[in-house]
Amino acid sequence: MTNRERLNLLSGPAVEPVSEAEAMAHVRISGEEEIALLHGHIRAAREAVEAWTGRALISQSWRLSLDRWPPPSPRRRGASRGRIGVVGWSAPGRGDGRGGAVY
Repeated sequence: MTNRERLNLLSGPAVEPVSEAEAMAHVRISGEEEIALLHGHIRAAREAVEAWTGRALISQSWRLSLDRWPPPSPRRRGASRGRIGVVGWSAPGRGDGRGGAVY
């Protein structure tokens, strides 16, 4: 039996690693449409770096779902700032929840 792992983003970063003001200091922007495009480029650059390194640059909330426990090799998204909790499902609809301090 294979172990399926699903990593779902619950809430993305509140800010980008490079601010609009920092980026504007290095480019020539003439209109609002180009500013919106600049924001898209900053987000795309962050996502590319995170995908390449396997690490999150800014604090984010993720949910890792596993078909069985323990995982053979869990995916890493960088240093974990904390775990909210773990829920193990032994039967459909019956969860055994434990707080993050246990893990």
